[in-house]
Amino acid sequence: MPSLRRPPRTVAALAVVAATALGAPAVAVASHLPYHDPSLPVATRVADLLARMGLDEKLGQMTQAERSAVSNADITNFRLGSLLSGGGPPPSPPIPRPRAPRRARARAVSADRA
Repeated sequence: MPSLRRPPRTVAALAVVAATALGAPAVAVASHLPYHDPSLPVATRVADLLARMGLDEKLGQMTQAERSAVSNADITNFRLGSLLSGGGPPPSPPIPRPRAPRRARARAVSADRA
């Protein structure tokens, strides 16, 4: 009696083909959602998008967390809309800024006044 077991590579290839075939219509449908349609009025698009969002998604989009206080997982899990990157600590490592020596700056200022 022939074996009904397939080699693992064949099973994996079939799984990829099935996932691709099943996933394609979902992507096509997503591109036809009203909030993606630039020909519709903005108010219609906004109302459609907000109706599709849950409360947790809306809260996450309105939350702005300090960048040093959250991880990448937090951004994903809490669906954060933005990160606050001002007023906190400097970037790590600090970005060096080229600076002219004091004497050169003083000469430039005195040359402008002359």
